[in-house]
Amino acid sequence: MNFSMLFIAPKLFRIQHTSTIMSRQYSILCLNGGGFRGGIQIGALLEFAKTVGTSNFASVFTDGMYGVSIGAILVAGLAFGCTIDEIADFARTHFSFHSILDHPNLGSLVHFRETLGFDNGEKIHACLKQIFQSKGLDLDTLTIGDASVPLNIVATDLSRTKLVLFGPHVGLWDAIRASFSLPFVFTPHTIRGRVFVDGSVLCKQTLKLVKPEHRTKAIGFFLVDNRPLTEVTPSEFVSAVMRCHATTDVLRIKSKYPQNVVLLHESTVGMLDPEPDVEYMLTKGAELYRLFLSESRL
Repeated sequence: MNFSMLFIAPKLFRIQHTSTIMSRQYSILCLNGGGFRGGIQIGALLEFAKTVGTSNFASVFTDGMYGVSIGAILVAGLAFGCTIDEIADFARTHFSFHSILDHPNLGSLVHFRETLGFDNGEKIHACLKQIFQSKGLDLDTLTIGDASVPLNIVATDLSRTKLVLFGPHVGLWDAIRASFSLPFVFTPHTIRGRVFVDGSVLCKQTLKLVKPEHRTKAIGFFLVDNRPLTEVTPSEFVSAVMRCHATTDVLRIKSKYPQNVVLLHESTVGMLDPEPDVEYMLTKGAELYRLFLSESRL
């Protein structure tokens, strides 16, 4: 008996197992929303980049990218040539309340009945404009159709009470701005006379927007917060109701496509956390993606 095989075989199995996961051809990327918790998605995507050997995802997800809310911001950057490493660097310097959001003040409170939101998105626009300028691009003139891969940004159309995937001729900033317009936090966004708010109002996970025959080519990185309700306060109660809907939807699609959904379970970082710990989120995301790999079957 060759006793050396007792030690070699387990290592060989691990290599083959990882190789099988790496060779699975994902050509569609799906991201959901979650505010600052999107840092966890970035961490998972950084780890994913190691398995595919590139941080330029425009060369990987050639059949398209789908994003809603923070996910829309991320896929927009990726579809226009930003690497996931560059996006992670952006998160390290800009993922804080004061960097991209206006604090409510007396003026915003007085005019809330007219504006229906405390923030008009100008800080986020300035940040994204700077990123796109570094790529030699003008955020204000780009359209969705200018992306290097099919780009699908999701928003909720209040004028017609339905979910919308913006077409190629819609301005990129308009689509992003509509998609992250969280009700009562950001002012609604109007495009061609129609009023839009955050796509997450109607879309908790974007894999369902991919045609069924193409879903096995997709990989979704979906944030989930399924912590139980422990404190019955108005804010916690409302948050728990919203979590329940989102979690149920994500777990349902995970059960149908276990090899195509990465569950990003995390319950300590808030969607609008004033000072989110970015390094923690990046580390946590990487950890959760490695867990997905270890649980994936051959």
